[in-house]
Order: sequence, then C-alpha cells, then structure tokens
Amino acid sequence: MTLLGSLVLIMAFLFGVIKIFELMRGSRKEKRSGNGSHSVALRNWELPKEEPEENLYRSRRTILSPAEQTFFKALYKAAVPDHGISLKVRVADILQSEGTGSEYMRNFGRIKAKHVDFLLYDAKTFQITAAIELDDSSHRRQDRRERDDFLNESFAKAGIPLCRFQAKSSYDPCEIAEKIGMKLSPE
Repeated sequence: MTLLGSLVLIMAFLFGVIKIFELMRGSRKEKRSGNGSHSVALRNWELPKEEPEENLYRSRRTILSPAEQTFFKALYKAAVPDHGISLKVRVADILQSEGTGSEYMRNFGRIKAKHVDFLLYDAKTFQITAAIELDDSSHRRQDRRERDDFLNESFAKAGIPLCRFQAKSSYDPCEIAEKIGMKLSPE
C-alpha cells in the first residue's frame, strides 16, 4: 500500500469516527439551535393524554346580590332621569393614582382591586356624580372598617361624594334621593 493510500484510509477512518460522534451527540445544526441531544427525544415525544379538566369557575348567575338588587331598584327610581348608574365599578376607574414610579405603583396597588357597589354619572357628559356603597354586616369587621375609612378619605380628597347606605330589606327612593341630594350639594 502506498503512502497516499494509507493517508486516504486513515482520513476515511477519522471521518467515520467523527460522523459517529456527531450522530450520537446530534447534528451541528441542532447544536447551534440549542436543541442538541434533546432533538431526538423531542421527535419521539407525544403530548400526554389529557384528562378532562376540572372546571375552576362557575357563573354567579347575577351581578348583584339580592340585597343589592333591592337597593338598585329603589336607586333607579330615585336617580333623576339624566343620570346613569353603573354597577360594581373598580375604584381605579374612578380615582386616578398620583405620584411617579414606585410611589404611583404603591398608590395604584391600594385601589386596583377595590370597587364600589354603584356609580352615578351624568348621562350626557359622563361626569361622575357620586359613588355609592351598600354596607352590610361585613362592614363591621376591622379590616372592612379600615377599607371604608381609606375609601371615605380618598373619595373626599378627590372631590367625589361617597354615599353609604345600610343594607336592609327595603328602601324608600325618596330617602335615597334626599341623601344623595344632600351629598351632592352640601349647604
């Protein structure tokens, strides 16, 4: 065998060894794309059989509790015809957070998950007229009193009347109108 023949044989052997190592470790293209030896496993991988997913949510059926429905019907009669009523409005959609950066985020964080039960607004201009809270027995708890104090102060500083009504079995639309009227135009 000549020297050239021996070199060709050695080169072919080395080339074969390199190819075997590449096949074992994945191709260069797969290595560059970050898949490496995982590509073979991924080609044979199948999605696991899905079990029927448990329903994590259910409908509340109505947006208002029975007590809120009773109050809403009286409020609807009490509100002057040129006012609209929105239900369960997020405080962050009524009050704007002040400050910048982390101060803004801290202030926003205090209102983002809170809501008021009803919001009255001018039907022509959409200007906010008053926010209304219907206070049930849960408002006697310390955490709720702190929340209520915070909202009372925040709405007062923003210049938006926050009217509170005790939850009860029936309401007089005239009493509601009078209380809202007194809140809207204090003497």
